[in-house]
Amino acid sequence: MRILSVDLLDMYVHLNRQISRGNKWAVYNQLPVFTLPREIMCFPYYGQAHRYIQQNQRLSVSLRMLKLAPLFHTVTAVLLQKNTPPFIDTHHYLPLPNHQVMNTKNLDYLQDSLKYLGFDTKLNADLEKNIKKQQPAFQLDISLPHFKDQADYKLHFRKSDQSDMYFLNKMDASLKTGNPDKDKSQTFYLGGGNGVSAKEAYNMLHGRSVEKELVNKDGDKYKAWLQLDFDNKDDRNNHKVKQFHQGYGFDLEKTLSRYAIKELSDPEKKETLMKSLQRGNQQQITATVNGKESRHFIEASPQFKTINVFNEKMSVVKRETIGKEVSQEAEKKQGQKNDISGDDPEKKQGKKSKVSL
Repeated sequence: MRILSVDLLDMYVHLNRQISRGNKWAVYNQLPVFTLPREIMCFPYYGQAHRYIQQNQRLSVSLRMLKLAPLFHTVTAVLLQKNTPPFIDTHHYLPLPNHQVMNTKNLDYLQDSLKYLGFDTKLNADLEKNIKKQQPAFQLDISLPHFKDQADYKLHFRKSDQSDMYFLNKMDASLKTGNPDKDKSQTFYLGGGNGVSAKEAYNMLHGRSVEKELVNKDGDKYKAWLQLDFDNKDDRNNHKVKQFHQGYGFDLEKTLSRYAIKELSDPEKKETLMKSLQRGNQQQITATVNGKESRHFIEASPQFKTINVFNEKMSVVKRETIGKEVSQEAEKKQGQKNDISGDDPEKKQGKKSKVSL
């Protein structure tokens, strides 16, 4: 059986669903060059699969039967490869996968996931020990310092019911500030492409917003700013998450352009600033007002379609503090506009007299 690499994930989902339904045998047509997931027929018993082949075999169809579990393990193993070929031939892979190969691929995949989440290699040794134990589920704990605070994380791993693969399903994050009134906790679910990193979780527990690319129920991708709602919880005792999607009207780049931020004049520094704010960070900037430079910190505030500004002591200041200067020409035009609009009392009276005539 040949499978295109672009169809591997769909094939994995299809086979996983079939195995969960109790099916053990797969039947497919050998004639097409590549096999699509929907073209694989699955059956719980050997006799049913064999009978299907007898009833549907003809010149334009050359049906073959094979066990579903090895096929599923093959697709899983290929998915875990770092460099997937354009297509795979399962006849070449079926004899190869075993527990050791699967565990190695799974370990590499999960270690990459931990690195992406911001844990670097700190948990790699404990992760490997737990995978070798082949328990149904396990958790890993780690604490990371963030400025003057500390964040505690508990990562939940669970073994698949259909294979030896482990998945990182969720992350419990707890913010420790030294002030119990400001400490917060939240469970972040990491599946479906909707996960957040360790630093992003910390920022959200501080009340800041993070922009993420999400996937809806139909599999469509969209971008939205996420913010925890500390006033409302769901049935799992988790803070509800407010979303401000693209149609809400907050444009970070346009918002920043209203202010005298020096970093915006340098494309590279501008990109760094944008990405940092999108991750929910409080980012240092240099404001140039009336020819003088001053250091400030800013954070995105998508709910109110603006930014929050802080001084060097991290005290909130007015946004006008870093506002752009108004040129003399602009002031002159504004004055002319005011005159035309009738700000001069004498002109107002003249207009009234003209109307009365």
